Amino acid sequence: MLRSLIVLVGVAFAAHHGLANSFSATRWIPDLSQSGTYLPIIVFSFMGFEPMSAAGDEIKEPQRDVPRMVVLAGVVILFVYMFATFGILAVVPVSKINIVTGIADALRIVSATLMPGQSLVFNALVVFTFLGNMITWSIGANHSVAAAAVDRAMPRPFGHMNRWESPWLVFVLMGAIASALTVMNFTLFAPNEGVFWAIFALSSVVFLLPYLLMFPALAALSLRFPDRERPYRLPGGTLGASVAVALCELGIISTLVLFFVAVPAGTPPTLFRLITGAGVVASLGIGLCMHAIVRRGEAS
Repeated sequence: MLRSLIVLVGVAFAAHHGLANSFSATRWIPDLSQSGTYLPIIVFSFMGFEPMSAAGDEIKEPQRDVPRMVVLAGVVILFVYMFATFGILAVVPVSKINIVTGIADALRIVSATLMPGQSLVFNALVVFTFLGNMITWSIGANHSVAAAAVDRAMPRPFGHMNRWESPWLVFVLMGAIASALTVMNFTLFAPNEGVFWAIFALSSVVFLLPYLLMFPALAALSLRFPDRERPYRLPGGTLGASVAVALCELGIISTLVLFFVAVPAGTPPTLFRLITGAGVVASLGIGLCMHAIVRRGEAS
């Protein structure tokens, strides 16, 4: 939703004020000098397909629809991000684009060219798109936690639903943790944009860590239970699955390393790595404690 708005904004701005950058053929040659900073974001942008599995019992034909939607979503994400990038480049000169504030800079430039009434409507749409992105992400992630609690892989209270079939406790905890992280990082990094990058990197690393086990689990379970009925199969059989697992695992490991190595300019690297590393350790510790609580409950 946000990316679509950026595309429309960029096109409208370019129609009235011209393009902020040249889009000639020579400008499409990649510049890899800052690829270490951008690659983690690109990989992160394509993650998150698996939350739909938490709603598998609500899909009429998951064996048919889930694989189709994974492919379709990947194609749509690719084109939406490409067009969103065009929207930003149409407004902000490439020499002034900041990895952290690029979207905000584009929206700010466009808002400054509008009449007061137009600016009000435009800013309302921007807030609406941000809310839409946050709500959809939190619904998918929190329902995954609730599904894990129902399967007794998480403490049972996380699976409690309210009358709207929403895991209310998980949403409350998410809000509390997000607020605490925002206040802490703003206190440590303000007033520079390192606040955003610290929160983004920490949440991304914690988000990506489970994939280190999730991808190899495909190969391990295929070898351990070869005769088990499987609703989804990768093309190429065992070899295709092994190649996919190896490529995905390499991508995740590289992304995790780059989040710590390639720190954007303006973000204090030592403090950033300390906060991000401590946050990852704390997250893993909380996860292990929850696992121990579940095991203890099963034993009793």
